[in-house]
Amino acid sequence: MREVRNDCSLYSFCIEGEWQLFLAGITRQVRALIFYGFALFCFVCFINNSQAALVKREIIGLYDSLREAEPSATAIHNLLEMPLNHLGYSIRYVDVNAGLSAMKPTENTAAVVSWFQGVLADPHQYFAWADKQASSGLQFLVFGETGIRDLEDDGAVLNLFLQHLGLRFEAGFVMLTSASSDLRLDSELTAFERPFYKVLPGYSLVTRISPEGQSIASVQPPVRVATERTQLAFIGAGGSYVQPGFAIATDDVLNRQKWLIDPIGFLQLALKQERFPIPDTSTLMGRRIYFSHIDGDGWNNVSYSSKYRGQKALSGEVMLRELIEPYPDLPVTYGLVTADVDRSEGGDDRSVGLVKELFALPQVEVASHTHSHPFHWAFYRDYDRAKELALIREKNVAKEPAAEGPVSWLSKRFFGESGKASFKTYLAQNVSMPRYYMRKPFSLVGEIGGSLSQAESFAPSGKKAKLFLWSGDTQPFEEALAHTRKLGVYNMNGGDTRFDRDWPSLSYVAPLSRQVGEERQIYAVSSNENTYTNDWTGPFYGFSQLHQTVDNTESPIRLRPYNVYYHTYSAEHDASLRAVRKHLDRARGGAYLPIFASQYAAIANSFFGVKLYQASDHSWLVLNRGRLQSFRFDDAEQWQIDLAKSKGVIGSRHHQNSLYVSLDPAVRVPEIVLKSSHSTGDEHIASITDARWQVYDWVHKPCRIGFRAFGFGAGEFQFRGLSSSLHRVKVRREDELILSDNVQPLPDGSLRLDLAVSGMDPLDISLTCKNWASTARMATMRRRP
Repeated sequence: MREVRNDCSLYSFCIEGEWQLFLAGITRQVRALIFYGFALFCFVCFINNSQAALVKREIIGLYDSLREAEPSATAIHNLLEMPLNHLGYSIRYVDVNAGLSAMKPTENTAAVVSWFQGVLADPHQYFAWADKQASSGLQFLVFGETGIRDLEDDGAVLNLFLQHLGLRFEAGFVMLTSASSDLRLDSELTAFERPFYKVLPGYSLVTRISPEGQSIASVQPPVRVATERTQLAFIGAGGSYVQPGFAIATDDVLNRQKWLIDPIGFLQLALKQERFPIPDTSTLMGRRIYFSHIDGDGWNNVSYSSKYRGQKALSGEVMLRELIEPYPDLPVTYGLVTADVDRSEGGDDRSVGLVKELFALPQVEVASHTHSHPFHWAFYRDYDRAKELALIREKNVAKEPAAEGPVSWLSKRFFGESGKASFKTYLAQNVSMPRYYMRKPFSLVGEIGGSLSQAESFAPSGKKAKLFLWSGDTQPFEEALAHTRKLGVYNMNGGDTRFDRDWPSLSYVAPLSRQVGEERQIYAVSSNENTYTNDWTGPFYGFSQLHQTVDNTESPIRLRPYNVYYHTYSAEHDASLRAVRKHLDRARGGAYLPIFASQYAAIANSFFGVKLYQASDHSWLVLNRGRLQSFRFDDAEQWQIDLAKSKGVIGSRHHQNSLYVSLDPAVRVPEIVLKSSHSTGDEHIASITDARWQVYDWVHKPCRIGFRAFGFGAGEFQFRGLSSSLHRVKVRREDELILSDNVQPLPDGSLRLDLAVSGMDPLDISLTCKNWASTARMATMRRRP
């Protein structure tokens, strides 16, 4: 943006509206392109001619590739990225071995975070760079190992850097800590998920050298070792430092970990986060998002459900009849393993017909779960067909997998006749076979683009496959991710979020995505039934535990949407069918906003592109938000939206201690303006508190509002700011009036509106005061000369 000239020779042309004359007579499509081009140009001019400041949302995540092979293997990704995402930040991972130029901050960089696992190859070079960046004002969040060899060799460069944090390393290490005394803890940020240690692990001697900052955890070392207090966790002027073992504690017996410090609260304080609208991926129209997606594994497996016993019904059919058809109000995205219905791989007319029936349902979205179902994506980064065939021969497979009716050879080997074979045992016994169907050579084009096209071919005309769901280890390589992007589809899966009594920590809640080179993989919100059933060996009711994760990621703060994610083989047993139904029934009865999985993937992907410009103390402009339409202010009980000054805001809602703001997708550059919750002046400006349907093209005038909406199930809307007089509600689909009725807001201007009509196709909805037409005519007459 800085490259745009501040004089903007066409700036006055923009703001004076002369472009309207230029557009006269041009076709509608060209006119729209020119309009948006000029709108963007005018906004760039505005930014350059104003004091609007870019809100910095990027964190540089430094890792050492000699110890952590890739970003998704780092402690930063597995422990810190989710809390940072929740606070509105994205991480740009940089290998410290890639050179100083790769670590260069951008205008969007807010801080640098490190969680090294040992000694760096060149700590002197790194700390010289870090000192320079910290001197320029960049914040550093240092967790775990610092990366030095020892204090004798590297202490000077380390302490030169640490002075920006207000700390200094001293010679010595306390191994036997029983003689330590006077442990002091910040009561709000420590003992978060478990009590603090009764006996401390070993610690370095780190003293405080600046009065600025806040001690989060400190201790008095044994007298024979040192006289000054040691900082175990500290937030200083230039960032923060947490010693190894004092951020999160691991139970080696149970193989579980829990946070000692509150990661969200600590990071918020360490980043000195000023208030800004946080892009929120959990909420739409003030309600928690609900979506469901199914991986196609097990389509051809025989179901042993009691209702279908003896019928040799396919699991795909049972899933259709029991989990999808009865829920027309709940959208679901089905990822087909296209080889399952490919006649050359073993599919038959029966399975093809069922897929067509499934994809014809309006609540079902078409997706691909690959063609041949790779288990190990890394095997196909540099594919070698000869190596793949050798794996088959190694297990004395005389022929390549061929068709055996509805259940393929590999399906039997993978799931077993009854569906009880262990996935891990299968992989171990079969030398980790790299994919499910190996009859044909692997092709990335066929695996992704081909499977998407094939899935679409089973759907009604015009119904597109917009989502690719990763299979197996869900660890696609960069080229595979790039292929989905080039095809214009979203990708998702992986993450395996659990937050329940078996995995009782925020540390098991995955971040939004996985960075792979220059590409991005969007994670599923929740884990699937495989992790609840010991890799599909039982108990088959295990997936019923999902509600614990759903609850724990909603309260005390909303972290994630409600995601019901399972496989077709959940239709094999009564217990697994009941487990899925439990969550579908809960979603049906709850105050959620249901969407397709591809829309969630689009929302999560859009999070990383959002640009925010602060125009004044309480005003922000939103750019490049893509499909993301909700923004959140935390600790916001004392704030509300200034509807009179905001632009493109449909409504807002306080939930927990946050303020959720709903934007109009039709407004390209909205402006969000806050005011005190005690302020008055726009009580009679109508807005929507929350809704089950998505809303756009919002227009509000005195005594009249109009908008377009679409969604699943009955339409539910909660309005405020309406006139208390009787209103006429009209609902149209295109030019057809399908509902007209009177509704009466409460004296405070609130109104709950329930529409018992289908919203799968967009509807035009209006609410007008009964006396609005005559009032408007009188106002027009008064304006006449």
